[in-house]
Amino acid sequence: MKAVFKIFFPVIFLSACADGSKELPNVSQGMNKQQVIQLIGEPPKRKNLAVAELWTYPDYNKTLIFRSDTVYDIISASTLKVDSIESSFKNLGNKLKRGTKKVGKELDTLGKKLEGKLDRDTSKKK
Repeated sequence: MKAVFKIFFPVIFLSACADGSKELPNVSQGMNKQQVIQLIGEPPKRKNLAVAELWTYPDYNKTLIFRSDTVYDIISASTLKVDSIESSFKNLGNKLKRGTKKVGKELDTLGKKLEGKLDRDTSKKK
């Protein structure tokens, strides 16, 4: 009886701990949608958000976040999805803020150059 217990207990214990999800094959950030489809197929669930698209693969317990046509983030564990998505969008918001500030500075510089050119052109006509 002890021999049977020693053989079957680890098998039963490990199967109880497993969540039934398979390992996600080589999907990584930066891949496009077509590459993902070729690798693991069409997603069973899709959700379009204003700035992203979510592809959920329940068999892998993974959700891929796409921005445009590119994998932006890969999240796992159903209970962490909301936090992960929120974090991803927060990072996106920070990047957008930095980009907007940079564009604003460049526009200010360009505006000053144009003002200087207009001042010079106006003074030449006088």
